[in-house]
Amino acid sequence: MNAITIVHTYYNDVEFLKQAIEHWNTFTTPVSIILIDDGSNKYPASDIITAAKFNDNLNVSFLVVEEDIGFNSHGCRNLGASVAKTDWIIFLDIDHAITSEDLIKLQTMNLSMEKWYSFITRHNDITFPSLNSFMCSKEMFLAGGGYDESFVPHHYGDREYLDMMDSKFPREELTDITIQCMRAGRRVYFDNTLSAPIYDNEKMLMITPNFYRDKVIHHDKRINFPWKKVF
Repeated sequence: MNAITIVHTYYNDVEFLKQAIEHWNTFTTPVSIILIDDGSNKYPASDIITAAKFNDNLNVSFLVVEEDIGFNSHGCRNLGASVAKTDWIIFLDIDHAITSEDLIKLQTMNLSMEKWYSFITRHNDITFPSLNSFMCSKEMFLAGGGYDESFVPHHYGDREYLDMMDSKFPREELTDITIQCMRAGRRVYFDNTLSAPIYDNEKMLMITPNFYRDKVIHHDKRINFPWKKVF
């Protein structure tokens, strides 16, 4: 069986965290889960996750970024990969979910350590290729260098990371594995008076400076922030 860790990042999304925990408890197969709170300053995950009850199939770890440095989901994914103890890692946003049936498929599938795997995402009746949900081996993730944290706190880096992975490693799209997206995508507006993005989860808005990628001063630092393991 392929041992898998699911890495979830969280930032002030209480209702989706509650839904995620409820969903985890539907898993009928052993799986590790790492939840990382990206410095939530309004609705930290600690009260909810520490009070939660988990079924016997779940091995849940909870990490906290100790400072809100702006959008740092990619840094959190780097952190999750670094502490994961399984060969395989699935990266999911907190509002994305995989069914127990599809998880079992991945655990029993003949996977290649030389490939990384993308999925199909579904929101209501709409399906589309997944951008933020994928699976790779821990070894491959670390060999690829992880996400570029030079983009923190700006909302960029997804496409750059996927392009890097595609340039270095073969990818297979598993069209029979569907990731459920529990909300529609955000509307994006630009405001160059801002120094970092502002998120409105109720209205599904993101207001961000029009920060051009070619102006980023790149560095190779990873997990460039204080964090702690709660359990």
